[in-house]
Amino acid sequence: MKFVDRTREISRLQKVISSTESSLIVIYGRRRIGKSTMIRKLIVPDKDIYFQADETQTANQILLLSKSIATVIPGFDRVGYPDWFTLLEAFNYRVQDNTTLCLDEFPYLVKSFNALPSVIQRFWDTMSPRFNLILCGSSQQSMYSDLLNEKSPLFGRAACIMKLQPIDVAFMQEAMGLSSAKEAVQNYAFWGGVPRYWKLCMDEGSLENALRNLLLSPDGTLFDEPGRLLRDEMRDLSLTRTLLSTIGSGANRMSEIAGRIEKNASELSGPMRRLIEMGYVEREVPFGDEQKNGKHSVYRIKDPFLDAYYRFVAPNTSLIAMGRDDVVWNELQRGMNAYVGRHWELLCRKAVSGSSLSGVTYGMASRWWGSAYDSVKKSNKSMEIDLIAMSLDKQHLLVGECKWTDHEYADRLLSELKEKVALLPLAKGIPNIHYALFLREQAIDHIQDAAIFLPQDIVSLSAKTEDNPL
Repeated sequence: MKFVDRTREISRLQKVISSTESSLIVIYGRRRIGKSTMIRKLIVPDKDIYFQADETQTANQILLLSKSIATVIPGFDRVGYPDWFTLLEAFNYRVQDNTTLCLDEFPYLVKSFNALPSVIQRFWDTMSPRFNLILCGSSQQSMYSDLLNEKSPLFGRAACIMKLQPIDVAFMQEAMGLSSAKEAVQNYAFWGGVPRYWKLCMDEGSLENALRNLLLSPDGTLFDEPGRLLRDEMRDLSLTRTLLSTIGSGANRMSEIAGRIEKNASELSGPMRRLIEMGYVEREVPFGDEQKNGKHSVYRIKDPFLDAYYRFVAPNTSLIAMGRDDVVWNELQRGMNAYVGRHWELLCRKAVSGSSLSGVTYGMASRWWGSAYDSVKKSNKSMEIDLIAMSLDKQHLLVGECKWTDHEYADRLLSELKEKVALLPLAKGIPNIHYALFLREQAIDHIQDAAIFLPQDIVSLSAKTEDNPL
């Protein structure tokens, strides 16, 4: 699969490691996000050392690292190194200036020798290192406690700390060789921005084959992926998976979630906060509400892969184990448009946030829901608007509907949207209201007073950079 994106991250890292001073660099992020691939793109063969740690004992880890170093410094492994400090000291003595050493899956090394951060801190503070040191890991919890926590021996010593984020949908079509932006959106709804999932899907030849063989099979490569993702991050794996299953089944308010799993809401605040920090769950409030206002907040699975898993796989594991994956696949097909539509909304809101549209720059876009008073019917009306964004100068309000369905009539959608906006309290007093429809395909009819965005438009907006804003 073609390597895409990460230009900003690689540029930042190259600037750090090309400095005249040796630097300590920390890189972390969820499993399969592409950390190792990016680092291997960064390091120079025959000069830098990349070491992939494992879960063996310390003596074996030191031996394996010395063998890796010997590929650049001949004979380095002919000597036995009794401890980490001795190895680092010997490496520092023989290495070329400005070499980079990467210790990937650093938490494995700490697991077998928990004093390693202290050893590195002592070496870094006393031995005038001549090389750059990259410490990389997938366990976000471990990387934080071992390196980034203020109580960690290495706290404050890193010249660069980078949490690698999922790749944007804008790069998916190119990386996977997809024929259209619509295909990219549909694939993104299941795999998110995780390049390893993209590669696995490509190997299967189609989205259907990938879903059936990777997810809807007990032997599928990704069938137990949530367990692997969460095992190193959460103290109570059972409670975490129960939380995700409950949210995936449609419970979105904290009181409802707590009621279903028979726990007090206070008991769930810690693990829920951790899931939000990892980017797996999002807490959503209506547009215009304060984020700390919990009265109207709802919780949704943010990560597309986990969302798909807990929507379609987790409730049907018994059927899948019985070999009835065809039944589960049929259910997935029936719910696919609605499921993809949810992530289409998220992609549209993300693309609009911070974008300049028709000369107007908008802030963060979000959803609005609630009730508004209808003076004609003299009653409150429950409403939901898929996308609302305020311009940075507070003079423009963009409101939109997002639909992932076939054969939509733009005139009908716009008419319904205008009816909602007429009742919307937060639209009062805004000089300029702009309407937009975000559609899977071109509408059957044509309209004049609303912008229409199709998948290719959203993908293009998502590809904006600081140097090339759209």
